[in-house]
Amino acid sequence: MGRYSDDTGFVNDSARPRGFLRDGSTYVRIDVPGARFTLATGLNNLGQVVGASLDQNGDAHGFLWRAGRFTPVDLPGVAGTNPIDINDKGAVVGLFLDTDGRTHGFLLDKGEVVVIDLPRAALTLPFGLNDDGDIVGYTINDDGSEVHGFLLAQGPKGPVTPIDFPGATVTAPGDLTDRGLIVGGYLVEEAAAPGLRLLDGLSLLTR
Repeated sequence: MGRYSDDTGFVNDSARPRGFLRDGSTYVRIDVPGARFTLATGLNNLGQVVGASLDQNGDAHGFLWRAGRFTPVDLPGVAGTNPIDINDKGAVVGLFLDTDGRTHGFLLDKGEVVVIDLPRAALTLPFGLNDDGDIVGYTINDDGSEVHGFLLAQGPKGPVTPIDFPGATVTAPGDLTDRGLIVGGYLVEEAAAPGLRLLDGLSLLTR
């Protein structure tokens, strides 16, 4: 995420949650037509917003929104797409659900899709992307007892750096700046499974 000063998120002013963009003191509704649920999660300095919606069948679809216009972001051949962040170059990271019901991370850059599945992880969840192409997120093992953060320098094919807050059982990075500053959440407890909920609010595919 860049320096764009507005905020994104979702507002539930009815039984149907919707997204929003805050521009100064003005709130702009982001609501995919016909969707049951719209969640806006990432934006860049150009005012482009990415997120996902649930259709009437409960399937997740990605979108890119700018100045009131929606562009679908649905990966080909998958069961659901959930973009989470976008950088100033238009690259997008997020999650997708394959036809076997498994969740994977992805990078979409200039029309090319790269799957992000780190070794020895049951789930790889990328959540933040900067303009240098660095990606942060976290991995989860099969039973949810191990949740570790990661940094992919220079993208999915670059070196992997583990990110584990000292003494924590769960570390979940959520975003990073172009300077390499990283933010996220952590837990210190014996049962690490609650870490799965740290960033669930950003994704429709990990609920």
